[in-house]
Amino acid sequence: MADPAQGHTIETMPLNAAICEPARGAHLSAGTTVVRGYAIAGDRAVVRVDVSGDGGRSWRQAKMEHEAGAPFAWTFWTIVLDLPPGAHELAVRAWDAAGQTQPSQPDDTWNYKGYLSTSWHRVPVEVT
Repeated sequence: MADPAQGHTIETMPLNAAICEPARGAHLSAGTTVVRGYAIAGDRAVVRVDVSGDGGRSWRQAKMEHEAGAPFAWTFWTIVLDLPPGAHELAVRAWDAAGQTQPSQPDDTWNYKGYLSTSWHRVPVEVT
């Protein structure tokens, strides 16, 4: 049995996804926008990545690119969204082979130092 005084160890990275493009606060033209990023699930496979253009009210499934023989590698994803003029919050969530997904808010897994915070990554953009 582990000694509680020694604390806990992180044995594998938790399921996580991030939006790499467009950048936070980007000013985009109305119409189609390419959204790209990565997902990772430690030693499990990422089986699905969902992207939202409206802060998580609706979702679309992204196209994924990953190497089956490299479970610890990033899974790259891309999707084209049709964004009308206005303020938008892009959000991403991933699903792993165990059927797990990310929590919607950081408060769902909050801890004092912020370790392993894996809530949906959100990126605000302005579309004109």
